[in-house]
Amino acid sequence: GDSPYGCVDMSGNVWEWCLNKYDNPKDTSIDQSGERRVVRGGSWIGFQSYARAAGRGSNHPDYRRNNLGVRVAAARRSPSHQVL
Repeated sequence: GDSPYGCVDMSGNVWEWCLNKYDNPKDTSIDQSGERRVVRGGSWIGFQSYARAAGRGSNHPDYRRNNLGVRVAAARRSPSHQVL
């Protein structure tokens, strides 16, 4: 169901790649180090206990599988914001 913020399908579909590094979560730099990145949300192929928005795992950036994906999101702009 929808979250209180209107987000839907936050868990259980695919693990979703995050930008932060697993061993250093505050590091969101884009680099070629190959260090493990955080994945969240669980997937249909894993344990039910991980199928939640707070479920946290990791994989190396070059790892590919059908239970990994990305979340595409768009932010609404308030009428006071102008595009320059």
